[in-house]
Amino acid sequence: MTKSSQSFAYKVETLKKEILISPTGDATIKSFFHGLESTQNLTNLQIPYFQSSNLGDTKLYPPLVKELTSSHVPVSIHDIKISKQNDGYATLSAFFLVSGYLEKNKTKVDFSSEQFIEKAVAVSREQVLNLYGTSTWNLEYCLSNTIVPIEKLIIVIEFPYQLSEMTTKPQPVCFLQSSHVMHETEISRIKDDLNLDQSKIAILIVQNPTVGLDYGISWVPPTITKSNKL
Repeated sequence: MTKSSQSFAYKVETLKKEILISPTGDATIKSFFHGLESTQNLTNLQIPYFQSSNLGDTKLYPPLVKELTSSHVPVSIHDIKISKQNDGYATLSAFFLVSGYLEKNKTKVDFSSEQFIEKAVAVSREQVLNLYGTSTWNLEYCLSNTIVPIEKLIIVIEFPYQLSEMTTKPQPVCFLQSSHVMHETEISRIKDDLNLDQSKIAILIVQNPTVGLDYGISWVPPTITKSNKL
């Protein structure tokens, strides 16, 4: 998980994820890749894409992707696979295809994607307890995994309720990838990088996130009584 000992086919200047959560727990996730560059001369770069949820009644919809006007090459999405296990854990995997020739540290790639997820997150404290009650982890969360070097990671979550109504207010979290094992050292580094100045929005800005870690925001929603007032 070091930044210097591994070789990567590409790097990203800024990755921004905007997550809009509805009162029913649906989520629209917009991702913006700015300043993506290949670290070697190559053709047709593939970038993995993955989303998951364990609510049980989640429905994952295929994401849409488009290159931004500043991009030198086109971007599309391919090989979309959606699966759901018996325990309700749902996943979507795919890859973005950056088409054409990419010259090392020269060809600029800028693109965005948008995905809708029905029943993406828990909407009440009681639902969180039902999901994670027997687990060592008992908070709701949204994450972004780090698979290549990124200079700046920005995660923005807009909630359907006031931050002051939450059982536990948003806080930064960092896991070892694909686990609930917290990376305490990294959490300590980013603990002051979460902005809660707006009434319904939490913004986490991570400079130089470590490859191999998942970064995100965790919280506990209001109780059912408060949620019903929304």
